[in-house]
Amino acid sequence: MSTIVRLDRSTLTVSAVQSSANEALRLAYYSRPAFPCRADKRPACPHGFKDATADPEKLRELWRQYPGELVGVPTGEASGLFVIDVDSGRHDEAQDWLERASSDLPPTRWHATKSGGWHILFKHQPGLKNSAGKLAKGVDTRGDGGYVIWWPFHLGLGAPHKIDHDIADLPAWLGDQLIANTVANITPIARCSLYSRTASLDGIVRTISSAREGERNACLFWSACRIAEMAARGEIGRQQFSGACNALVAAAMATGLSQKEAERTISSAVTRYRR
Repeated sequence: MSTIVRLDRSTLTVSAVQSSANEALRLAYYSRPAFPCRADKRPACPHGFKDATADPEKLRELWRQYPGELVGVPTGEASGLFVIDVDSGRHDEAQDWLERASSDLPPTRWHATKSGGWHILFKHQPGLKNSAGKLAKGVDTRGDGGYVIWWPFHLGLGAPHKIDHDIADLPAWLGDQLIANTVANITPIARCSLYSRTASLDGIVRTISSAREGERNACLFWSACRIAEMAARGEIGRQQFSGACNALVAAAMATGLSQKEAERTISSAVTRYRR
């Protein structure tokens, strides 16, 4: 019979806690941060995903103080992961979206989930945070400010995971769709100038000024992509492109983003059009 540990009214088996701690240490070997979660997927530690670490000693101490049966992994910049959470086991709309989109998704890592759905893993893209139902009902995303349970460990390799591929870049069409859904929430005046075929560089730059907190990085990335597209098509010269990027940095800083964060987001957008 397994020894029982009682903590905060939860009943945990020592073997389950030790197994999850061992898995977290294995992930740390690959520089993947982790943190303990309860059986109901809620964080066991007081600061949730903010307590995640890839340091082996800190992980051991974290599990000692806050034992959890499940392994949580933060998404976003902390881990370099962006996850599409497709709850196709519960929502027909999510299954329909998956059937439509799967042929346009690059080979990447898929984790089967306990609910019968999928976690589709991509590399994190600056500006993308969590969302619920933006792509379809039952299709959520986890980026900056989110986390996922590392289901391959808990469900075992007998589950239909697809883990033979490296984690791919987020497809441009999917990133654009998520960002466009965020940009669509800006003021009508800014939207009008943004989507006009004759939208000027000034109009694109002004879009950042209309972005609310939580939308700034996404709007900045979207705007930088549009300017990079114009440069790639030869619609603007190198000097205009450089001036527009500088103006984007200044506009982003005026909304509260740091210069380093703004430059990193713009660089990530521009890189997409130099491949």
